[in-house]
Amino acid sequence: MNTSKILKKYKTIPKYNLLNYITPLQNLDKIARQFGLKNLYVKRDDHTNFLGGEEVRFYEYILPYIKSNGYNSILNVNDYHSNDGIVGSMISKKHDLDYFLITKNAAHKHTSGNILICKLFSNEVHSLNEFWSSNIDDYAKRVESDLKKNNFKPILIHKNEDIIFLKSLAYINAGMELNAQFKTKKIKNPYILCTLNESFLGLLLASKLFNYDWKFIGIQIESNINLKKKLKIIETKSKQLFNIDIIFSSKDFEEKYDISNDYGVLSEKNKQAILLASEKENILLNPLNDCKTLTYVIENAKKLSDKNLIIINTGTNVSIYNYLQNLNL
Repeated sequence: MNTSKILKKYKTIPKYNLLNYITPLQNLDKIARQFGLKNLYVKRDDHTNFLGGEEVRFYEYILPYIKSNGYNSILNVNDYHSNDGIVGSMISKKHDLDYFLITKNAAHKHTSGNILICKLFSNEVHSLNEFWSSNIDDYAKRVESDLKKNNFKPILIHKNEDIIFLKSLAYINAGMELNAQFKTKKIKNPYILCTLNESFLGLLLASKLFNYDWKFIGIQIESNINLKKKLKIIETKSKQLFNIDIIFSSKDFEEKYDISNDYGVLSEKNKQAILLASEKENILLNPLNDCKTLTYVIENAKKLSDKNLIIINTGTNVSIYNYLQNLNL
């Protein structure tokens, strides 16, 4: 596999620069010592712009795709506590795109935290009840049709295969950053821990394209992620883009830890992980995903004790406001 040709091709993909700097790789040495771990680091993608999070990287590639295909608005679907709506609405406003958001299970939620920010920056927010949340695809198609009747040219990015691939491509950049940081810090054979989404898949793709000797532990926080389908999309589109065969298999995962039954729920162990990170390392972990990755590390510290562990912190800190009552501070 000619990595120089792959890199050259990758750099031809249209991209908007939304990040001002490489996000840091921070050593969590206090937590590592407390739980008998060899090394524990966190990739601080909560330090990206627009309140932070993986979505900033995603939109570096989504924006030029939207502009080049003649769309003037974005229609997106999220859970009410998701970070995507926050960052997507802010970036859209910055780049003169109308933004319409459909939030699941939000009909009777108080307007605070994520919902508040989404309403401030979106053209319109649809807060769905339980019935429509379970029929989300039909509802999204109705909204898309209504927008077109009103002279909008929306892109429905929910389940859009091109968008799934672009999000994954965005995290190839993060993978190259990590590889350089590993060399600087002399970290060998790293174990990458990340929630199972496009950022995880992009790092996995980067490791295959550039022959990185990395292991992966995926934390599945959503039951409807359809990982098999997303992997197939990336395989197919990688073949078209790079003209090489990328094959994913179960061997690519050191472990897949499924906690999807508790999506959006903050357990007592999750609360302790948030408090531990803030008190010991001065980090505010996102309660939806990143605190659950640290919880996994703590629960499995014995078997992970001799590994170089890298947590990918992909969430925005503002989501903590959705869980103020749950934290009981």
